Amino acid sequence: ISAAEYSFEQAYQRALTTDESVLAAKKEVEQFKANKNAARGLYLPKVSIDGRYTYIDDPIIINLEPIRGAIQPLYNFHIPGYTLPAFALEVQDDKFFKSQITATLPLFAGGKISAANKASSASLNEALAKLEQQQNNILSELTTKYFGAILAEEAVKIRKEFLNNTNQNAKEAKQMFKAGTISKVEKMAIEITAAQAQRDYDASLNDAAMAQTVLKNLLSEKDDISFSSSLFMPNQDKIPSLEFFKKRALSNNPSLKIVEANLDKTKANIKVQS
Repeated sequence: ISAAEYSFEQAYQRALTTDESVLAAKKEVEQFKANKNAARGLYLPKVSIDGRYTYIDDPIIINLEPIRGAIQPLYNFHIPGYTLPAFALEVQDDKFFKSQITATLPLFAGGKISAANKASSASLNEALAKLEQQQNNILSELTTKYFGAILAEEAVKIRKEFLNNTNQNAKEAKQMFKAGTISKVEKMAIEITAAQAQRDYDASLNDAAMAQTVLKNLLSEKDDISFSSSLFMPNQDKIPSLEFFKKRALSNNPSLKIVEANLDKTKANIKVQS
């Protein structure tokens, strides 16, 4: 049976790329980044281009024939036989294109542009905090399932070893009973222990299979998973104090960041609407 090997870090990165809640949170972050860029653009000039192609029935012509009629006699007197050309001026063709470029720059908006930028920044901070929260949830869930699966496999090994020992004891007890060195009650007690060891071993196999299933579902993995990371016990002397973890929780807790971002966003929205 093939197996996919994962270290804990590899499993975490895999979960981040397959979990729907994390992917949705990442899309939300990208959306609010775009919104923030759009809000920043409110400070810049807006340029619009308009183009229009027009067709009319006939060209627009200014008829100057009356002027020609008044001048022609003078030419006839000085230059006999000379005829002036037609006096007609085409001022517009029957089809023409017109374009227009317009640029506007906000000079004063009563602080609404600044408020809109603050609101977009707060929305982005909220989205980032939600993403961090989802990533932390995955980390917590993976820790339980990854090391839980390792622990379940270790339990199978221990139960198997104990089962082998109790089966050997039961075999020896049967021989000793035949030899008359132990009583029937003693033999039955050993056999009961072996039967219970068999039930415990079977239960551990089921637990290990279930642990594999939930871990594979989390990682969207079809094959069974083998582990390159192992169980560990932290060095008690190297564990920081409780006060350290309290400070970290207050400064880095995503839920608190979401609350703070919502407050900032509410203040900015009030400014925009006022």
